[in-house]
Formats: sequence, C-alpha cells, structure tokens
Amino acid sequence: MNVRELLPLLSVVASLAIGLYVYYRNPNSRVNKLFLATITTLILWAAGEFLMKVAENLQMASFGAKLGSLG
Repeated sequence: MNVRELLPLLSVVASLAIGLYVYYRNPNSRVNKLFLATITTLILWAAGEFLMKVAENLQMASFGAKLGSLG
C-alpha cells in the first residue's frame, strides 16, 4: 500500500475520533448529534474511497463505490 491508498483510511479514523469526541462531550446537544451525523457521511465516503483504491477485483470496487455514494 502506498500513501495515496492510506489517506482515506486515515480520514476514516480521524473523522470517527473527532465525531465521537464531540458527541460524547454532550450527547444531549442537538448540534453534537447533527455533527456526528455529518461526520458519519464523511466516514462512509472515505471508507468507500479506500475500498475502491485497494480493490483487487471489480466486485470489491463496485461495493466501495456504492458505500461511498451513501456518504
């Protein structure tokens, strides 16, 4: 794996950490819930991008594209 393939994975991990940190600071806040929902879409998009970049076959790349389109 090279750096270009790992950047989306790094984005998934960082976004998840930031989203959970903000949410758990005040779980009852509507702003924090909306922020977590927004971060979730970014996580789905980045995870799909990662799967497309490391795909070894068309089916895996297609699944990554579908996952990314949810975000």
